[in-house]
Amino acid sequence: MKRLLSVCIALLVGQLAFSPTVFAELKLPAMFTDGAVLQQEMAVPVWGWSDPGAEVKVTFAGQTQTTKAGSDGKWSVKLDKLKANKTGTELTVSSGGDSLSVKDVLVGEVWFCSGQSNMEWSVRQALMPEQIKPDELPMIRHIKVPHVRAQEKANDFKGQWTACNKNSVGGFTAVGFFFAYELQKKLDVPVGLIGCNWGGTRIEPWTPPEGFAQVDELDANSLKDTSTMFNGMVAAVQPYAIKGAIWYQGES
Repeated sequence: MKRLLSVCIALLVGQLAFSPTVFAELKLPAMFTDGAVLQQEMAVPVWGWSDPGAEVKVTFAGQTQTTKAGSDGKWSVKLDKLKANKTGTELTVSSGGDSLSVKDVLVGEVWFCSGQSNMEWSVRQALMPEQIKPDELPMIRHIKVPHVRAQEKANDFKGQWTACNKNSVGGFTAVGFFFAYELQKKLDVPVGLIGCNWGGTRIEPWTPPEGFAQVDELDANSLKDTSTMFNGMVAAVQPYAIKGAIWYQGES
């Protein structure tokens, strides 16, 4: 009897040890790190993870949105249309006794910079015109999505927003940076660049499954490496609000 009891206890402990936990700490994706740029003049999704069923409150620029986390712990709200703001503002998220603060958040134009090596080509590889002074352009910001291929859609990545200065600008996409420089001169608002690019890649890995489904002539099953970079990189950014995308495919 004692042996049977010991076995039952061991099995129970083992089951608890390997059972998936229902607890999830309050967490935001990499798109919401200090220095982020949010898109002006449109509803802005903010999302993350918390305890399943927990109430979540998001506060930014004088508005507060609330929701409850789903059974998987994921939650999402939409901020009402935002006006451009060049002054860093704090975005706060709270749930239960936990809270997160994202500092120095600006509001302006957000552009998704994707494609091959022509888009991945960095500022440090380019010739910087003398009239452009990176230290005078802190409202241009950049976040880089790392190279990842995946069969399933990712929901996050490792990265953070970086403000432009003479030390950081070298890692920015050059095409995106010079585009942002001209755009900021014209609009006088912050510009956020999402660098999601990979040199030498074909179009098939960037195409979502839905794209193949819409074109009868494209048979995803007969093509190589379909949707893997969409899943591993693009999906990890969605549904972040953007103004538009700059695509520079090159030759492949």
